[in-house]
Amino acid sequence: MKLYSTVYAVLISVAFSSAPLQAQSGNTASNMIMESLPIDSVGAINEVPEAKLSIKDTRYVGAYHDVVHILSEKNSCSEFFGGPQAASLVFNQFAAGLGTTLISGEIGIYMTGDFAVVTNQKIGTRYRLFSKAQINVNGPFYREQTLSMHQSIGPVGNFAPNTREARALMLLHELGHLIGSSSKGWLLPDDGHDQEQSTKNTRTIEGYCDESIRRLHSK
Repeated sequence: MKLYSTVYAVLISVAFSSAPLQAQSGNTASNMIMESLPIDSVGAINEVPEAKLSIKDTRYVGAYHDVVHILSEKNSCSEFFGGPQAASLVFNQFAAGLGTTLISGEIGIYMTGDFAVVTNQKIGTRYRLFSKAQINVNGPFYREQTLSMHQSIGPVGNFAPNTREARALMLLHELGHLIGSSSKGWLLPDDGHDQEQSTKNTRTIEGYCDESIRRLHSK
């Protein structure tokens, strides 16, 4: 029998993007709609189902499994995101909704449109999910140089673009913009058009997750 927990969603219009060094975000709130949604509840961490991914290429699927591996263990990275259960639940929903797009090579992941702010009282987490989230195939997730101008793409934090570590860091950075903090904001402040804040956000994720990311090659 499926169990359901009641969650409350506020739908807000927003644009959000991430660049090679960091995630950048800019948002403009429009009319807000409050509604109640049924969402599958989860028990132990091993009950969180694997996401049904829209993107099937090996680099994305590999990055997805790398981040799942990091978040499924008790470590400083998963604890930053609220613990393995909450982190894995939110990441799987985010990862399942990701598609691809072709835009400026400076952008890594782009999220836009309405988003739902969800509170899951059963596992004690609050998060948001965007109506559109896309990985740029012309950016650092897939390339070291742009397709058209053949310009070099900058690093993602301390990692070279188009590497296993860079892809994991980008996905974890986006997750930080989705999960709520105790102050009723988000674990990572919005950083659209704010290079300094973007760099700080990247450093924050590396501070908690660098060790786990660097251990990926040994698993």
